[in-house]
Amino acid sequence: MDDFVKNLIDPRSGRRLIEALPDAFAIQDLPPPPMDEAPHGVEPSILASKKERNARMDICNACPSLRRITKLCAECNCVMPAKTWLAMVECPQGKWGKSLKGRANGDT
Repeated sequence: MDDFVKNLIDPRSGRRLIEALPDAFAIQDLPPPPMDEAPHGVEPSILASKKERNARMDICNACPSLRRITKLCAECNCVMPAKTWLAMVECPQGKWGKSLKGRANGDT
């Protein structure tokens, strides 16, 4: 590594970038923010119920195709905490299917 790279400064922390890099990877250890309601601007009727989302994610967490650190599925390359929110999607391995009802019937 040349001296130019070794001496780059992180503008946020003021530390040398080579010392600040480990902090950039610490975010993977944080739990996802709790989301019990539809994000702003998203039509609730396209979303799966909370019960179904949790059941889908439990199945994904037990699946060997889930990449644990990134929560990406090795089969479809989807971000599973996001995919499990959508009512009209399904697991490419058939482990869970589409939800035709979603939250349209008031199921939360």
